[in-house]
Amino acid sequence: MRLKGKLQRLLVLSAFFVLNAVLFGCQSTKVAQNVVEPYALLNENSVLYMKIPVKDNKAMFDKIFDSFTENGEKVRGLVYKYIDEIYMVQRADDGGFEGICKGNFPPSMVKNAEKYTEWKNHDFTAANGVNYKIYESDSSMQIAFVDKNMMCLSRNAAEILNRYAVGAEMSENAARAKEKFEEMDSKNLLFLMANVYDFMDRDVAEKILPNLDCLYGFSYLKEDGTLDSDAYLELKDEKALNGVARVLHFILSVTGENIGVEVEEDKERIHLTHMNVFDF
Repeated sequence: MRLKGKLQRLLVLSAFFVLNAVLFGCQSTKVAQNVVEPYALLNENSVLYMKIPVKDNKAMFDKIFDSFTENGEKVRGLVYKYIDEIYMVQRADDGGFEGICKGNFPPSMVKNAEKYTEWKNHDFTAANGVNYKIYESDSSMQIAFVDKNMMCLSRNAAEILNRYAVGAEMSENAARAKEKFEEMDSKNLLFLMANVYDFMDRDVAEKILPNLDCLYGFSYLKEDGTLDSDAYLELKDEKALNGVARVLHFILSVTGENIGVEVEEDKERIHLTHMNVFDF
């Protein structure tokens, strides 16, 4: 299974896009009136959802940021205080990323940050007549402020801004992610994979691990500075739980991974411990 490597790259790229977006964004000239949940602004075709409560995870936030920047302390200090939560997804159709940051982005912060950027920008008028500035990086990642408390990042920021303008509804996967995250009530980095097979070799996985439905859980930073994860694997057919658990035990024993596999007493899901899915 190629789960760990893909999630590692996803987390680093997600953090990179988020932090660059805050540093190099530009405030919209008007404030849209619709109130839309961040989940509703994410792509309907998303297979992986992540939610990072930043204020409760400063050590993790610092660790992510320092993994890809040399002058981490000064810059992340500026970024950290303005972000409350980060919502990220990976799309199934093209593997691209989209994200929403909730926080407080005052004009003064944007003005101070703008002088450090050479990103191209253009004006955009959304479906409801609200004007925005959309900035585009060298990697074609676009960012824009939905309003003073929400920022979007995507390869097509106009699409998100238009969805906000007309009042986007949550997709089934987004609603599911929100529900699972509320059930866990965690202050750690939360993740849900709406289709586990998209993170494995599908031909093999569907044969040896049938009936997979979703994988979700949380990651946290331990006192020694290492990252640990707890995950829950749900199946479409609960009768297959014990069989899948035995197959996982065998696979992990062969690969040498120190991951705990346990079918919970209520027979509803498999609990995976020490997965270390985010390793940076």
